[in-house]
Amino acid sequence: MALPIGVLWFVYDIGLSIPEMLSLTGWPSFNFFSKLRSILREIIRVRAYAAVRKEQDVIISKHRDIVYVKTKDVVISEQQEKLMPKYISKCFSAYSIIYGLFFFVVAIVHLVKNTSLNNCNHKTWEVGCKNKIPFCGFNIFTPKCNCAYLDIRNDNKLTALPNGLVGEMSGLRKLYIKKCNLTFLPLQMERLTEITSCTIIHNKLESFHVDILQWKKLNELVLHHNKIKAYNEKSLWSHPTLTYLDISYNIAIKVPSPEIKIFMPFLTMLAFSNNDVEITNKFDTTHFPMLVDLYLNGNTFATFPDVSLRETLQFLGVSRSKLKRFPQYLPKFYKLKYLDARDNNISSINSNLKTLIKKNQMEAYFSGNSVCKTSDELSLNCKPLCSKYCWSSTELNNGHCDYTCNSKECEYDGGDCGSDDV
Repeated sequence: MALPIGVLWFVYDIGLSIPEMLSLTGWPSFNFFSKLRSILREIIRVRAYAAVRKEQDVIISKHRDIVYVKTKDVVISEQQEKLMPKYISKCFSAYSIIYGLFFFVVAIVHLVKNTSLNNCNHKTWEVGCKNKIPFCGFNIFTPKCNCAYLDIRNDNKLTALPNGLVGEMSGLRKLYIKKCNLTFLPLQMERLTEITSCTIIHNKLESFHVDILQWKKLNELVLHHNKIKAYNEKSLWSHPTLTYLDISYNIAIKVPSPEIKIFMPFLTMLAFSNNDVEITNKFDTTHFPMLVDLYLNGNTFATFPDVSLRETLQFLGVSRSKLKRFPQYLPKFYKLKYLDARDNNISSINSNLKTLIKKNQMEAYFSGNSVCKTSDELSLNCKPLCSKYCWSSTELNNGHCDYTCNSKECEYDGGDCGSDDV
């Protein structure tokens, strides 16, 4: 059960949706455990018989068929052989032969026709496709330019994806486009219903009018560092399976309209940082029942995240948000591990919040606030980070390139970001 999941993740870097994960592990596990007792009893019985037979072989060397009693398995198999009509046995034999020949022919056809895909787009098929699946679909004898993982990086000439991509790559599971000049997406992107992860970052994407409600397996959507101002609000803020959403660094991106009903039952991480907009929406468990990470840095918001999030919220970013004070209920967020409140207008900190910071050994930042000019400076972390955008001092040089710290001031995340990331 772990083999297909491990191959997909560790070999092809492709994730699975929650229903797919359950179908691969849940039902097989239930069937296995329902038969486990019988399997263990059979193993014990067979091994016990083998041990007795071995000891008897030492004592008796002749006439063993007369001395030994037939095992239960032998008796049952002999009875089945007598009761099974000959024509049924022959039918099963013929079926097995035909079944094997069919898949042998399919394998030969695939090997021969796999080299006949000459009309595929060079950039998306030959260069970008990391996992080609030309025979994935209903017609197993006709190949097409289908791909499970499309990855295109550092291509300044890429301004648009080919329109034929939607029809050809129906099996696309992961889309990753980074540091290109992508401005527009093909029409009818909703037809790519197998997508679980979509990442389009450091591009020039101006709109994202994709009805992602049709992407029923989607887990991750990352669109930071674009120019998105228009998108399908209804589908984005009501997706039933999305767990990770990052739409930061899209200056002046629209916030959800008041008439849009927000409900994301599985969202655990929301990054809406540095968009320079006023957020009027309410963040609470009614709309985000499982929210763990919330980053609203570089925006202003009418309402501070609601106290109902205290049961789930662990990471909170509200730097550069023109805050003058924290709400009195903030110390009730007893699971909070991280708080970024830099570069605001906060003049005092509640003693209960200081206690929580100490108790949770919280990673908290307060530089750029007037509170750091008072005696409270001794009990708070008022030391500036390498840049106002870098989110943590503990992430530098940890082997992973963090885009918020990927700057000259931060020595490109302490050297973690290579030439492909700069």
